[in-house]
Amino acid sequence: MRQKETTFVALHNYTYIMTYFLETSELGFRNWSDSDFQFAHQLWSNPDVTQTLFADGPLTDSEIRELLKSEIANVNKFGVQYWPFFSLKNNEFIGVCGLRPYKLFEGIFQLSIQILPQYWHKGYGFQATSAMIEYTINTLNIKSIFAGHHPQNTNSATLLKKLGFKYTHLEFFSETGVNQASYILNAEERPDSI
Repeated sequence: MRQKETTFVALHNYTYIMTYFLETSELGFRNWSDSDFQFAHQLWSNPDVTQTLFADGPLTDSEIRELLKSEIANVNKFGVQYWPFFSLKNNEFIGVCGLRPYKLFEGIFQLSIQILPQYWHKGYGFQATSAMIEYTINTLNIKSIFAGHHPQNTNSATLLKKLGFKYTHLEFFSETGVNQASYILNAEERPDSI
């Protein structure tokens, strides 16, 4: 994985500076900024993306602004967020992948990936989460990662098992309003193949 590459991208009459802190062969990860509303809006107002993320479906513009503000605050407060990631080939926004605090007193953070529908089933989910797990363990020195998925999201269940997560329990998620299958990945137990 490469780090620290800067690309200038003109999009919708705004020039974005893409400084990636983490890269795979195809993807670049960077921090959210206050000027990223359009990317956040593409993701969190999309009904296909939000159907298993939020009980009330797509977020309103004001809810998206609050969520974006929360993600920026998380990186400032905890050093993590659901980082936006982009195609290195054409700088298109693909989705988010990253962490939130889960059980801080135990040093456990929650992993999530959310991808725009036009990028589903292209291998980006595995590539992004594999890179994020490696970054989480080797750079952030976080040794336990929690993840959960909505009962209807069977693709996430398959991905988590492929990444080496072990099922632990059902847990109620207030965002979705349902009990979700929950998993843990401990650094010392992760497979060598990811």
